[in-house]
Amino acid sequence: FRDAGKHRSLNGGWTAAAMAGGLDLALGGPVEEGGTPRRYPWIGDGRARAGVRDIRLALFVFA
Repeated sequence: FRDAGKHRSLNGGWTAAAMAGGLDLALGGPVEEGGTPRRYPWIGDGRARAGVRDIRLALFVFA
């Protein structure tokens, strides 16, 4: 939950931080929106690439 305050949404940061910590991922980070690069902070200290297993686990946790 340490990184929850880094999220641009006041409420979304808690969810993103919990999922990042639970799956050992780093979520967020730099993106491109409508052709414009944006630099958002990383949430979590894990891997920056989610694999199929990570997505399945996230769906299990979410359901």
